[in-house]
Amino acid sequence: MGARAIIRRSLGALAALLVAACGGAQLRPSASPVDSATTQTGARVGCSPHPGAEVQCLTVAVRAAAGPEVAGWAPADFQTRYELPSSTKGIGAIVAIVEAYDNPNVASDLGEYRAQFGLGTAEFAKYNQRGQKKNYPAGNTGWGVDIDLEAEMVSATCPLCTIYLVEADSAYASDLEAAEVEAVKLGAHIVSNGWGC
Repeated sequence: MGARAIIRRSLGALAALLVAACGGAQLRPSASPVDSATTQTGARVGCSPHPGAEVQCLTVAVRAAAGPEVAGWAPADFQTRYELPSSTKGIGAIVAIVEAYDNPNVASDLGEYRAQFGLGTAEFAKYNQRGQKKNYPAGNTGWGVDIDLEAEMVSATCPLCTIYLVEADSAYASDLEAAEVEAVKLGAHIVSNGWGC
């Protein structure tokens, strides 16, 4: 299947690209790449591993004090610090986000995020792993947070890009890989994943 680019923001670090290839092997959830980060910061893993699942999402949640300030980087921060041509480039580019399970509120959550930062209305479409705009998988709160994070970070760095969300039926590598194949069939130029082995 080849390497897949994964855009991930981790605990105050910036967006980073990594390569993941789970290949269907049975893996142990205790080997999570976010375990040490959570114990050092008091944060929590965004979604608990499901028994027998081969992958888990990589979101780490940190509780921030409520207030008018943004707890983290705003889109302008990403764009400035990485010298991104976000205001002039991205039209015609399709970024597909592949995640497990459904976030039924992703479109409205993304709309609120983009409105808060003046990014305009997103070109956004949601699909199941068979490329349908219906019959979505079961909802999952933890994976839903990861879906929101992925969609918002794509919006922050490339507000003119079209965003496709392809939701896999489960967190098993076979379903996630099928969703990745579907994302490419749908025309994605970039595939972003917020999960790993």
